[in-house]
Amino acid sequence: MFRLAPYLAFCASFCGFLALPFGAGLVAQDLSVGVFFMLAVLSSEVFGIVLAGYASASKWSLFGGVREAAQVVSYEVPRAMCVVVPVCAAGTLNLNVVGAQQAGWLWNWNLFHDPFTFVAFFIFFITSTASCKRAPFDLAEAESELVAGFHTEYSGIRWSYFFLAEYGSMFAVSGLAALLFLGGWHTGFLPFEPSAPEHLGFWLGNLLNLIVFVGKCWVLVLVMIWVRWSFPRLRIDQVMMTCLKYFLPISCVLLVGVCLWQLLVPAIVALAVKYALAFVSVFVPLAVFASLFRSAGTAAAPAGQLPGAWGGQPSTLSGRR
Repeated sequence: MFRLAPYLAFCASFCGFLALPFGAGLVAQDLSVGVFFMLAVLSSEVFGIVLAGYASASKWSLFGGVREAAQVVSYEVPRAMCVVVPVCAAGTLNLNVVGAQQAGWLWNWNLFHDPFTFVAFFIFFITSTASCKRAPFDLAEAESELVAGFHTEYSGIRWSYFFLAEYGSMFAVSGLAALLFLGGWHTGFLPFEPSAPEHLGFWLGNLLNLIVFVGKCWVLVLVMIWVRWSFPRLRIDQVMMTCLKYFLPISCVLLVGVCLWQLLVPAIVALAVKYALAFVSVFVPLAVFASLFRSAGTAAAPAGQLPGAWGGQPSTLSGRR
């Protein structure tokens, strides 16, 4: 069991790529229940981790495996609910169809479909980070408490398989987030499907789709890495409380809300909300970054000088003698 555990975690992590479409029809296995398949195989990685903790005959490894089991079981529930939110909006469990429905402009993405899918994306990303054992949720391998956690007794190639499984899960959940919320392989500024025969053709169009999809996945992976180096590790009670007291009820509200939105909101109101969400998501971050750059330029001005208004020459503050 000790030797089997890293390979079990590795296989569970990389099996998710079977149902993950990288372009229009560019998928290893086009499953009609691709969303459920992704959730099932990604959550089964925890069996390898628990097995590693149990078979290592070490209390530190066992504690790490039990922590990981509790964390993954808890965070899988709100993550699955947040996955169902865009599925309800799309009306299908086929990931290839979900991606194809978001073709065209930016506001066709499920992220901007309604306020509930907009919030569900952020909850899904946070819970996926926790399910991947990434900081600040890496309690299963907390060096200050558990030496190295569930893989304390592992080294060499078996240790490498655990980390390949972790980074494979990061890319898989990023791909799932890109497909369900961020338009999949669509750029957001081309009003057509590039792989259509009347445009670029299957191979050339899907080459563009592949570049766009992998780029979105890498951006989300880089955000996970940035979060790892920016925030301190949480305590185990804080991690569990955050899930059970906040993420779980919020995800329930989001699921009920998107169902009511589909049933009750008129099409013209839904279209107006979609445009408003797209506008806010694009222009508000740009305004924030512009304000930050302007503040940085003001702080970098020499002492005794202030930058001139509207890009003019800096004015010197000199006192009268």
